[in-house]
Amino acid sequence: MKVQLRRRFFSAVLAPRAIDVSCVDGVQRLPFVVRLVQDRADFDAVIDMRRQGYRLDEVSEAVDEFDFRQNAQIYGAFDKSAGRLLGTIRLILGDQGPNEISSQAMIPEPWRSMTKIDARRYVVPRGRHAMQVKVMLMKALYEVASQRGIQAIVAASSEALASAYRMMHFQDVLPGGLSITPTGAHKAVTVVAINVAALKGLWQTDKELATFYRLWFETRHPDLLLQPERRVNDLSALRPAFEFVGPVMPAYPDGYLAS
Repeated sequence: MKVQLRRRFFSAVLAPRAIDVSCVDGVQRLPFVVRLVQDRADFDAVIDMRRQGYRLDEVSEAVDEFDFRQNAQIYGAFDKSAGRLLGTIRLILGDQGPNEISSQAMIPEPWRSMTKIDARRYVVPRGRHAMQVKVMLMKALYEVASQRGIQAIVAASSEALASAYRMMHFQDVLPGGLSITPTGAHKAVTVVAINVAALKGLWQTDKELATFYRLWFETRHPDLLLQPERRVNDLSALRPAFEFVGPVMPAYPDGYLAS
C-alpha cells in the first residue's frame, strides 16, 4: 500500500504520462532553452521565482553565499518566445570547491569519499510546460555530473520532493532523512543521493521510469545549453550588491516544485 501511494505521488509530481516525448531522428526540440544564469537580469528573475516558490518576503531570504561561489552553476529554463524564466536549479560542483550540503551536515560513507554535485534551489512553478521543465532541469543536473566525471548527485529538498527522488532510486543519506536545519525557524530538509554511474542501469530496469530513460538516454536535446566545464561564475561579481540572512528553506506552496 505504501509503495502504491508513493508511486501515485511520483506520478502527480513528475507526471511521466504528461511529458512530451515526441522527437525526430532521436532529437527533441523544446519550447525553452536551459542555460546558465549569467547576469543581473537573469538573477533577478531567479530571485523573484524563489521568493514566489518559497513564499519569502525579503530578497535577502532568497539569496545565499553559495549563489556567488566559483563552483556554483545556476541554470534556468527560459521560454524561447518571450525569454521568461520557467524554472531554475542551482548546482554546486564539489570537484571544484566545497560542497554546500557537506558543509552543513556530516555526510556518511560511501558518499563522503565521493566527488559530489549538490542540487538545491530547484523551483518550477505551475505552467503549460512545467512537467517538461522539471524533467529537463533534472537531465541538466545529470549531464553536468556525468560530463565532469562526478561520482554522486546529492539533493537537499522537502520531504515531498524527496519522495519523488526516491522513486528515481535516490537513497536517504542520513538516518531518518532529516539533515540540514537552517537558521531561524525554517524547516529542516531531507538529503538524498545517487551514484551517477549506477543511475542509467537502475532506470533501464524500472518500467515506471521508461519515459525518463527515453528522454535522458535515448533522446538528444540541443536546447540544453550546458557548460559543465565552465569554471567561472559570472554572478560572483554581483555579491557586493546583496545581503542575505543565511540558508532558508521553502514553504512549498501548492503548484510549485521547490527544494
